[in-house]
Amino acid sequence: MEDWSAYVRRVSGGRGQLDIAAKTGLAQTNIGRWLRGDMVVPKAESVVAFARAYGQSPVEALVAAGYITAEEAGVKLKKARTPLKEYSERELLEEVLGRKTT
Repeated sequence: MEDWSAYVRRVSGGRGQLDIAAKTGLAQTNIGRWLRGDMVVPKAESVVAFARAYGQSPVEALVAAGYITAEEAGVKLKKARTPLKEYSERELLEEVLGRKTT
């Protein structure tokens, strides 16, 4: 299951705390803590504001932040994706060559 820090990184597309703060209107210091994975539970209002700024479901964000469980919310969280830069050129080529065209 994706934790709050991973959720923030995924949803923001790996943006830095300055960019996220500008987009969301939230405090840069809090966002820095989120990105570092510090053991800080974000305020529910901040969680919802973050999700809305990025066009995401506030319910999914509240699940990622630990306010409610996925079962309680009736949602399935997306898995964190591995950034493409972490794959080797060979792995990327094998993936592209292995795909069938329609």
